[in-house]
Amino acid sequence: MQRNEQIFPIEGAFLINRLLWLACSVFVIAISYRFFNFRIQSQSQSKQKNKPAKYVEIIPFRHFSVFANGFKYNFSSFKSQFKLEVISLFKHIPFMVMLLLWIFIFAIELKDNILYGPYGIRFLPTTGSIIEEIRAMKFALLLLVFYAAEIIGRERTSNIQALIYSTPVKNAVLWGAKCLTLTVLVLVLVTANITIGISVQLFNGYDVIEFSKYISLYYYSAFPFFLFIILIVFIQNLANNKYLGMMLSMIVVFAFSFGSKLGIEHFLLRFAAVPDLQFSYFNDFGHYAKAFNWYMLYWLGFAIILSVLTIGMWQSSLQLTFLDRLKSLPKSLYQSKYVVIIALVIWVSSGAFIYQQTNVIGKYQNKQEALNWNINYEKKYKAFDKLPQPTIKAIKTQVDLFANEARYTVKGSYVLKNETNERIKRLWITLHKAVNEFEIKIPNAISKPIDEEFNQQFIDLKTALNPGAELKMDFFINVIRSGFMNFDTENSVVANGTYIELEKFVPHFGYNANLEIDDVRLRKKEGLPVYQIPNSADRKYHLIDLESTISTNADQQIVTVGKLEKSWKANNRNYFHYKTEVPINFMFALSSAKYQIKTENYKGLALNVYYQQGHEYNIQTMFNAMKDALDYGNANFGTYPLKHFTLAEIPHYKGAATAYPGVVFNAERINYLTDYSNPNLVNQSYAITAHEVAHQWWANMLASADTMGYA
Repeated sequence: MQRNEQIFPIEGAFLINRLLWLACSVFVIAISYRFFNFRIQSQSQSKQKNKPAKYVEIIPFRHFSVFANGFKYNFSSFKSQFKLEVISLFKHIPFMVMLLLWIFIFAIELKDNILYGPYGIRFLPTTGSIIEEIRAMKFALLLLVFYAAEIIGRERTSNIQALIYSTPVKNAVLWGAKCLTLTVLVLVLVTANITIGISVQLFNGYDVIEFSKYISLYYYSAFPFFLFIILIVFIQNLANNKYLGMMLSMIVVFAFSFGSKLGIEHFLLRFAAVPDLQFSYFNDFGHYAKAFNWYMLYWLGFAIILSVLTIGMWQSSLQLTFLDRLKSLPKSLYQSKYVVIIALVIWVSSGAFIYQQTNVIGKYQNKQEALNWNINYEKKYKAFDKLPQPTIKAIKTQVDLFANEARYTVKGSYVLKNETNERIKRLWITLHKAVNEFEIKIPNAISKPIDEEFNQQFIDLKTALNPGAELKMDFFINVIRSGFMNFDTENSVVANGTYIELEKFVPHFGYNANLEIDDVRLRKKEGLPVYQIPNSADRKYHLIDLESTISTNADQQIVTVGKLEKSWKANNRNYFHYKTEVPINFMFALSSAKYQIKTENYKGLALNVYYQQGHEYNIQTMFNAMKDALDYGNANFGTYPLKHFTLAEIPHYKGAATAYPGVVFNAERINYLTDYSNPNLVNQSYAITAHEVAHQWWANMLASADTMGYA
């Protein structure tokens, strides 16, 4: 109330502080006024007059043979020009001031973002968390725009362009020297960031410095800026006025960098832009790493074409106008025709591959298309939402993970039961939009065509399913999760650290009201009825029996719901067979990784922690939390029904942990890579583990109805 309604009182220590610093400011201004010389300073030539004249040796004129062609001459010219450009860059005082300011501000921001989290959490300054924070350097684009204008217009600013361009130095030499100088600027900034990161680690007593991960920033961070250098130099070269060039460069760079806010969402249309890379110790920049390589190849092909155009239209004393430079372009293109052809092949072919992966296989949708998808789904299927459907009573699955191909398949079967009071004549199969293909088989039934847009299918039973009767259904799904698709933390298939909440992607039945939009104005505009919060009329507590056989890479292990019955190797793959001991909720996720395992037996229970090697910091705390929470739950809520309990570490993309029957998947950073040594703060590793263990009673054994207020 005081914060909202009362002005901060100017009294006491606050008043003294303001008066003190105001007095200091007045004192500094007074001193500056007293000693500032308002007279125009005379030239320092008088000092030079007193110096004795130096003897200058007369050098006789000689003819020199200059061969202004060939690799040796061009390389020598390039080296000389590049040396001059770099020296002028580092002698530029504003650049050095800006670099020091960059280091100061970035160090403070990095320290605050890396070390401190919510609730007083103090993270370990790991190399992984640091490089994820320092990879993006969008502010560096402003420096590139400014210094590109300075470097491209240096000869004109000094009024020596006629002298420079009268020499036989090729345009490509000048262009290359200037681009490489700007590249040096980017490399200096990346190196400064790496130095800041290492310093933060050392000053905080963390000595696990992973140089190979830091070095990767010269690719993941610097290479996109190298492409932007070529674009900015191209734009700057087009404008005869460097300030006009700066303005045009700023507009273009802003449009590409923030294209998603301007409606330019597809990465094929946003120069050198890539999805936001997320780092995990399981797989580095795993999900988007391959896609990043393809996007860089795609834009490199385009950048090579821009380079040829820039060199062909390079400013010189012979080409005074933009039209003159355009006339000289065909000759330059012809001379570089093979380079242009190769660049075009790279650009077009990589673009076609990215389009195939993104739009065709990945079913790409921009924001408006995704919104229209939801609207059209409701318009098409809302009328059938009262169609009675069976209940799933048992599931048996064969899951095959192909981590190197970023995909997985599921072959399975359901035991379905009619728990309604009506005869069921038509089954309505619905699958998540992320499923690429599926097939449903039911004996003695007629399958209708699949609606591929919405992943829906109706199946008519030749013999209706009576109340209380059961039916078997077989299914197959194929899911591709490459880096060309939007990253889904609940459906991630990566080289190491796969995590899939599988219950969301296997077949479901009936209408999905959660896909409806809730925007009042948009619903009215689209002619949709007033939105109502989904309120299931089904009050029954459905449980399932689950049996799963899961295969993965030969160096990985699987964690999922149920008791591990057996594991074996075959065809250079690892297989794991899990089966539930008691009926469970319709909840079953899995993870696959190169796990280390620690096991303890506690009061007849097998407690397991699956973790990434090197992440042992808080494991004993988690064991203590499991024991305490199990003891409390058994004493106050009821007997824990299983003979095992497992924690499995997964990448830290989002959230802290998710509880399933008998297993909790917890995120790496907040649970495993955090310093909880301060006894005055809450140990979140302990608290999160205890909280998730409690879900074994609250949600797994007893859950609220799926209605208003459900959480």
